[in-house]
Amino acid sequence: DLNMMDSTIYRVDSVAEKILHSPSGYKPLFNVLKVDEGKLNKLVEFDLSLGENVTALLNEVKEKSEKVSKIDDIRGLFQKVLAEIEKIDELVNMRENYIQLL
Repeated sequence: DLNMMDSTIYRVDSVAEKILHSPSGYKPLFNVLKVDEGKLNKLVEFDLSLGENVTALLNEVKEKSEKVSKIDDIRGLFQKVLAEIEKIDELVNMRENYIQLL
């Protein structure tokens, strides 16, 4: 159980660092290459949806952690968090790929 908890904490930290250090998604103002405004708007929408996913996960963890009373409940909560973190990590990877296409 401690391994599951450590693994979950590691994944959360890893994805948080990836998001924290992700490229901003736009070219400098005076760069020769300019980004299509429509593509940039799609990136902003993508970022908003990513933020909504993180907020939903945070709210769910807060709600369920208040109701946890058994070790099996804790296991289930960590499994759910780990699965959601994997989804968020996949979205961050998709974002990085999208930025490269800009």
